[in-house]
Formats: sequence, structure tokens, C-alpha cells
Amino acid sequence: MIRLSDAVVLAHTKLQTHRVRTAITITIAGILFSVILAGVIVAQGVFTSIATFSKEGLNERSILAVGRMSNPFNMYQNLENQDFIKEVEAQHARIVAQKTAAAKKYNVAYSAATEDPSPISIDDETGRKYIDSRDASSLAVTAAAKERIEKSYKPFDLEGYLAPYSSARVLENNSRIQAPYGDTFEYMQDGIEEALRGEDEQVNPAEAIHPSLAIVNQSVVEPFINTSVSFDPSKGEIPVIIPFSHAEKLLGLKKLSGDADTQTRYDRLNEVRNRIGEVTASFCYRSAASQYLLGEAQQQQRDLEKNGKKKEYVAPSVQYKPVSKTDCAAVEVEKDTRSTFEKELAERYTAYQKEIGTYIGDPVQYKITIRAVGVSKDMPMGDGNPSAIDVSSLVQSLLGSWLGYDQWIIPPALLREVPEEYRPSILFNLDEKQNRTPFSGSGIAMEEYLVEFDDPAEARAAMKQSENAGAGSFGRGEISAYPFGSSALLMDEAKAWFAKIVFWALLIVGGIAAIILGSVIGRTVAEGRRESAVFRAIGARRSDIGAIYATYTILLSARIALFALLLGVTVALVIELMFTGEATLGARFAYASIDTPSEFHFFGLATWYIPMILGAIIVVGLVSAILPIIRSTRRNPIKDMRDDT
Repeated sequence: MIRLSDAVVLAHTKLQTHRVRTAITITIAGILFSVILAGVIVAQGVFTSIATFSKEGLNERSILAVGRMSNPFNMYQNLENQDFIKEVEAQHARIVAQKTAAAKKYNVAYSAATEDPSPISIDDETGRKYIDSRDASSLAVTAAAKERIEKSYKPFDLEGYLAPYSSARVLENNSRIQAPYGDTFEYMQDGIEEALRGEDEQVNPAEAIHPSLAIVNQSVVEPFINTSVSFDPSKGEIPVIIPFSHAEKLLGLKKLSGDADTQTRYDRLNEVRNRIGEVTASFCYRSAASQYLLGEAQQQQRDLEKNGKKKEYVAPSVQYKPVSKTDCAAVEVEKDTRSTFEKELAERYTAYQKEIGTYIGDPVQYKITIRAVGVSKDMPMGDGNPSAIDVSSLVQSLLGSWLGYDQWIIPPALLREVPEEYRPSILFNLDEKQNRTPFSGSGIAMEEYLVEFDDPAEARAAMKQSENAGAGSFGRGEISAYPFGSSALLMDEAKAWFAKIVFWALLIVGGIAAIILGSVIGRTVAEGRRESAVFRAIGARRSDIGAIYATYTILLSARIALFALLLGVTVALVIELMFTGEATLGARFAYASIDTPSEFHFFGLATWYIPMILGAIIVVGLVSAILPIIRSTRRNPIKDMRDDT
């Protein structure tokens, strides 16, 4: 019987005897397993860092934006629909009759042939009626389409959709700030109203920003508000949280170059965060009537500049004052030379328009001034170099809390403090639960709600449910549910995918390593047949011979495991030293509103994957040695000695 210590000595001697073979085997197999180990160590560092940073912002909350794209009726797809055409004809007849009666009542001129020609055309070959796409905007067509939409539209049954999820609750106060149909609400780039911007005042598209405003639930926006900013609601400014890149431009800071070092970019982040309260900007709202008057005033100015000095030029009876480019001001009359009859005719025409429902209302305009009270992360990148795909931006894609793309978010609690005269109800609605876009001409509108789940598993289930909830589910339309505010809900899935990747990597690498080790061990066993025969001749049992080669396999596998671990740790440390600075910067940009001392690391040993992989190396070695050892122990020792002489 061979003792264990003797087996270890003999096995070690075999390793020393074939040093080149052993070294090559350890190197090849070790490199294969070291790749997995390095990936595991880096991934553990990433997961640990994400967990550390994820205590900030919205990462501990499971919020979904649950919405439905509605398309109850698309008139552009029904321009040859004979039933719809009949409805258009009926609408056209009604409109003509209404206008004719109203024109007679108010004694104004009206010609149906010129003002309201029929939008229905007839195909010369087939004789079928159709609506030309150029006539789709006529009053009769849009009225018929609106009626169809109102009859076909069914509100999104959000309660029904969320019924399986007991922890779900809809968050209040969420609405986009958008002008009613026909009105405009536009950002005043550089403080200039877009409709009045001169040719010499055009903005470089690369420098332009196109923000939209939205009100978002107070509990959601709270982490982004800079508490050091002194906000005075009595000034009539609307409080907003704006993305980092927009704040940077509005503060007049020159964009950093792509090769700016980490400290420079971090200093820029702190500067923007500390100065965010200095940021102001303006928006201009104009009703359709205000837009019309503004267009009239602009045309008058152009005519005056072109023809004002000509003797034959006749000035209009109503002349308007030049409009300031920066005030979003009302259009004022400078001179009115109309006769009494002309004024009476204008009044009758206004009454006529009101009667037939085409009066666009009195001119209304508001200049809305905003004041930044916080800063949020850009989507998808916000480190001053949005075109770069680097470690910083990749970390930001994994981390951070955000409030939307190119959106300036209004905290409802602060908005309520602003006097009502500065927040007109036509724009700012604090009672909405949803964001909803008005129906377009093609009959499409989007309804969207913010829904919070106390149970993250239910949130993920709701996301998966939306993948199968298409037309016909809870009303006509495509339902979507995706994470809002953070990617925390996706991290568990990422970890599950990582576990699958490790499993398949081990399976593939283990298979390759088994082939290599099986070949090496088989050759070693074959070369030791005479030696085994001698041991058998002096009384060694088959189990003793098997123990020698099993010990040899374990020692070889242990060396592979040690080499793989050292190489994997080295690679992970190199990655840590190379990228931790950039990654930390990206993580801090991801939480642009929060000053955190935490650092992002790519090195983590506290994972059960490491002992599992090291154990797998030993197991792979032993499995690969089973066949060669069995074959060796079953051989006839006398025959082996005779064959070797």
C-alpha cells in the first residue's frame, strides 16, 4: 500500500520531470480560466459600486412609465373609405348651410364655391369618390375625422392593466406643458422669440437646445432639487430642474474638450451644481389669434421697408407697432384709420365667426420665465462630451437617476407657491395624473402614467406584460411599460444574465480544458506504464496506482487554479487602475444633483463565483483524468513490463 505522502512525492516528481509540458498546460488552461475569473472580479466590483451609488436618487424605487399609443381612427388611411366619405359630405353640407345662414344673419359676404369647395373628388376612370390628400385639412374632413375619433376612442383602462399588481399605485401631478392645438409654446433661444429671430441671429444647430417643460410628481423630483438654491416664488419665475448640459450652456461655460482630464471635468460638474441657481431662461406662449396678429405686424414691417418710400404705396388702415423680440409682447395698434362702416363690418364678421365656430379667440400671450432649482443627469450621456463612448458614459448608462430627455422638470410643490398670474392655467395643470399628447391629424395620441411598485418583482412582471399587450388589450392601442428615473429594475436581470454567461463560459472553457488535461494526463499515464507495473509487482494495488495519478491531477489542477487566479486578479487590478477614475467621474455625473464622495471600482473579491470557478478547475481536471486512470489500472502489469523491454 502506498501512503498519501508517497503519492504526493511521486506525483510532484512527475510534474518536475515534464516541466515544459506542465508549464504549457498550466499556461493555456490558466489563461482560459483567468479570463472568466477576471470578468467575475471586475463584475463584482461593478455590482458592488452600483449598489453603493444606488442608494442615491431614485434607484431604490421601482417606477414605471406605463403608457398607451392610441390610434382609434387615422383619416389619412381612410381617404377612399366610402362610409367616411359619406360622413365628410354630410359635414360639408352642414358647414355650408350653417355659414350661409350666419352670413345672411350678420350681412357678410360668403361664397361656398370659393371658401368651402367640396373636398370630395371623383376618379375619372372608376367613378369612385375619394378625398385628395391635399384636401385632407379641409374643415369638413377634419370635423368628420374628429367625430370618428371621439366615437372610437376608449380611455386606457389603467386600473385593469394594474389589477394583478397589489403594490402598484399611480403617482399624482404628471403633465407635459403644451399649448392647445393651434397655439404655440416655444423656448426663446438666447432670449429671442423664434418667430422674430433675424437672419443674423440664427443659432448654430450644434449649440441650440430644444427643451420641453413637464410637471413631475414631487416625491420623484425631490432628490434633484438643490436645497442651497434660494427660490423666491413672488418673482413669478417657474422653478425647473434642468439637465447638466443645458445648465452648462446657459451659464455661458465653454464646452470642455473630449480629452479634458478627470479632475477638470469633475470641477466643471461642481461648478455647474454650485451655480445652478443663476440659470434663467424664457418661453413664449401665443394663442392662434396672437400668432395671426404677429404675422400681420411682421408682414406690415416688411412691406413698409420695401415700399414705404414709394409714392403709390397705400398704408393699411390698421397699422401695428414693431414688436419686441425679447418680450413675447402683445401686438399693439399704432394707428387705426378705418371708417365707421369698416369697424362695424369687422364686428359683424367677428360675430359671424363666433356663430359658425371658426373664431380663433382674442389674442393671448405670456412670457414664462424659469429659474433653475436643481440639475439632473443627461440622457444618455452628460459629461460634456456626449459624442464619446467611453468608460464614463458607459457607467452613466448603468447608473443614475434621470427625469427625461431634453426635459426641464417642474416640481409641483414649488410651482404652487408661484402666484397664479405667472402660471396661467392654460399651460400649467396641477391636477393631472397623466401625460397625454393631443390627437394628431393621423388620429394618434399618447397617454402615459407614472406608476410606482413597492414590489420590484411586480414591476418587472408589468414590464413583461406590456410586451404582449398590443392592439385589443385594455382598449385599442400599443401598451408600453418601461423603467422611469433609473435602471435599478434592470440590474437584477443583468445579474441573472451574468450568471448565465458565467455558466456557459465555464461549460465551454471547461470542455476545452478537459480536452487539454485529458490529453496531457493520458500521455503521462501512458509514459508511466513500466513504473506502474513495477509498483504492482512489489505489491501496490490498483487503487494505489490510481491515487498517484489522481494526486498528480489534483496538483496540476491546483497549479492551473493558482495561475488563473493570479492572472485574473492582475488583469482586474490593471482594469481598476486604468478606469476607476473615469468610472467615478461617470458615476458622479450620473447623480449630477448629488455631491457624493463615493468611488466606482472594478475590483471585487467578495463573490462566491471565485471559489466556484477554482473548484470547477479541480473538478475538470479530475473528470479529464478518469478514463486514463481507469485504463491504466486495468492493464496487465506483466504484459506492460514485457512490452517495455
